[in-house]
Amino acid sequence: MTVQTQLRYRQASTAFRSFCAERALSLSSTVELDLAMQCYLEDLFLSGEGLFMARNAVYGEAFVRELDLRDRAVLRLSRDALLGWKKLCPESSRNPLPWVFACLIAMHLCTHGGRPGIHAAACLVLQFDAYLRPGVAVLLRRENVVAPVRNVVSAYRRWALLLAPLESGTTSKTGTRDDSILLGISPARVFIAGIVAELYAQTSEEQPALLPTLSLSARSEEHTSE
Repeated sequence: MTVQTQLRYRQASTAFRSFCAERALSLSSTVELDLAMQCYLEDLFLSGEGLFMARNAVYGEAFVRELDLRDRAVLRLSRDALLGWKKLCPESSRNPLPWVFACLIAMHLCTHGGRPGIHAAACLVLQFDAYLRPGVAVLLRRENVVAPVRNVVSAYRRWALLLAPLESGTTSKTGTRDDSILLGISPARVFIAGIVAELYAQTSEEQPALLPTLSLSARSEEHTSE
């Protein structure tokens, strides 16, 4: 277990114990601990916290108290609550920063960065919307873009990305091919489809790069020279 994980567990345990102290919940036995943890998990859920924090609370307290979680009887009710939480609200990818901040950064890049700045802004929102790694985003090409199909219902009339196309002979980092990602699904991000459409319109067989002014190597050289 890493030092960072241990620190996170201790912080989660401290937060749980503060909750119990405020409500005069007894922790003198494992049964009382389990019941108190259930109350804490319910409070986290109703407060809109994520499963990650709830899991840290359970496993953090077990770590601090040196409880053996291989014994299914230990914190049984709390662990069952975690399973129920996961079924009710499955985990999903977490945003790296609030969407509004990403938009502000993109606006700054567009205003002050010229054509490379516009491409950097487009790259930023694409990474955010499609959960792309920077190394994947800057290398997007014409063949990675799938235009909407005509004469279909609006729900299927969407722009999409096709990563690691079978024809390219490459695979994604996870070893898969033909990974398709619909763009602008969220109401707050529908404009991203328009950005991709504009970038696609500027490509050609002679210039297939979607973001021709960007490259990871160029950025690395700039930082090195600085």
